[in-house]
Amino acid sequence: MITLEIVKDIATIVTFLVVTVGLIPIVINLISTSKNLKSKVFLDTLNLLDGKYHEIRGIRHKLDDYLENAEKTGTKFDILSIKKEDRDKFDRLARTFDQVGLLVKHGVIPIDFLFDFYSKPVIKAWTHIRPMFDVKRKKQPGHMLKFEILAIGAALYRKNKYQEEPGFSISNEDTAKWKKWKKWTIRSLKRKQYA
Repeated sequence: MITLEIVKDIATIVTFLVVTVGLIPIVINLISTSKNLKSKVFLDTLNLLDGKYHEIRGIRHKLDDYLENAEKTGTKFDILSIKKEDRDKFDRLARTFDQVGLLVKHGVIPIDFLFDFYSKPVIKAWTHIRPMFDVKRKKQPGHMLKFEILAIGAALYRKNKYQEEPGFSISNEDTAKWKKWKKWTIRSLKRKQYA
């Protein structure tokens, strides 16, 4: 004999199954959206670091050309002695790396993703472009600070992973800046995961 209690139990089970089945596409969509957002961050990072029509990559190659020419001629590359038009391009490269540093600091760009491909260009750029900022830093001490800390992190990454020495000296204070920044970045990422 079917009682009212049995009907209620069956109705509860059917309702539970309908709701559960209805939630499956939503959960799948959320997982897919999360993967798509992560992929978008990666692609946007690559686009930022190469630039529209690869102009940023072209500037990095221009720096390589200058450095190769200095090596061939046995001279030291001096960014302050090159034509202003090229210094302006290198300033654009530095500003791009400073922006990337800001995004890394706030946990938007994963450090390992960035350093896996761009650690060497960041180090090279900081090593050779830095003299342009020394004058500005007398008036503006924080000028290109995120680029600097990003370069320190990239150098430490390559030193740990490939036993490469950076092209610039890294003090204990510099290492402490990077460690503090990296911890802050990780905390930022954890906050986003649980928000």
